[in-house]
Amino acid sequence: MLHVFRKGNNDETFKTPVYFRAQAKDDLEHYLTLRQTRYKVPKREKALFVALRNGQTEGQRMTKRAIQAMIIKYAKRFGKPSLTVHKLRHSFATDYYLQNDIYKTKEQLGHASTETTEVYAHLTDKTMSEAIERRTETT
Repeated sequence: MLHVFRKGNNDETFKTPVYFRAQAKDDLEHYLTLRQTRYKVPKREKALFVALRNGQTEGQRMTKRAIQAMIIKYAKRFGKPSLTVHKLRHSFATDYYLQNDIYKTKEQLGHASTETTEVYAHLTDKTMSEAIERRTETT
């Protein structure tokens, strides 16, 4: 688990836990060693994920656009050119909801209200219903 600062509640930042799989721990630890040596991150930079902008010598917080560009780059390399940041978040949220309850999903996504999270509950109900219909049509 890591604690992250998120925007919300009228653009105030708040600290919230984000959980990740144990297998990701080694990758995060490896990244943290590279983060300082490769990106020369100043102590004032609190962002976990940083990048070197053109001509800069110190790493800075990745912009939304940089993250989008990175996802597009790797999605193309892996044969998934239509993949987007939004689709990744949506897929994660749906999968997470299927394995947890609405309240845990709400917390993991950083939603202020379960009403926002309910879209994933309705989506999975519809998906399950369609899967049952397809199953009965083939028998």
